[in-house]
Amino acid sequence: MLVFAWCNYNYRPIRAKNLVWTTLIYISTLLWFIGNIPSNGHVRLVGAWSNCKLWIIWFRVLFCFVFASMTIVRFYALDRVFNQKKPFTTWSSLVAAGAVVVLNVTYCLVNQLISGSLTIEYIPSLEVCNVTQAFRIAAVTFQWVLWTGV
Repeated sequence: MLVFAWCNYNYRPIRAKNLVWTTLIYISTLLWFIGNIPSNGHVRLVGAWSNCKLWIIWFRVLFCFVFASMTIVRFYALDRVFNQKKPFTTWSSLVAAGAVVVLNVTYCLVNQLISGSLTIEYIPSLEVCNVTQAFRIAAVTFQWVLWTGV
């Protein structure tokens, strides 16, 4: 469907749907899925798959947040254009989108720098990624803050 939309991009109703933003949402969903592969046990965690922080923090968690954030900004854009009858390309709109990106990357960067015993660590004898309960609670809380606070 997305390929069809890009092939017919000159058609005005398709061009009005902000196809670039929609494509980025689809890409973030794909990368979120790739992060779910090692964390859900679909592959043996050997070699590159054993880098738990990369797959869980930077793929699964970050792109889950990116998907949610981009969807929320998309809803805000539709509300601003159709209900408020204002343009979406103002500085305040761009600042809101930029703030969401900074918050997401900062959250993941802080979790990357924290010790693995407090967040995520690889256990070689079991070939699993151990995700602590505190990290799970923090990630779900941050997700809810994104959904309710924005």
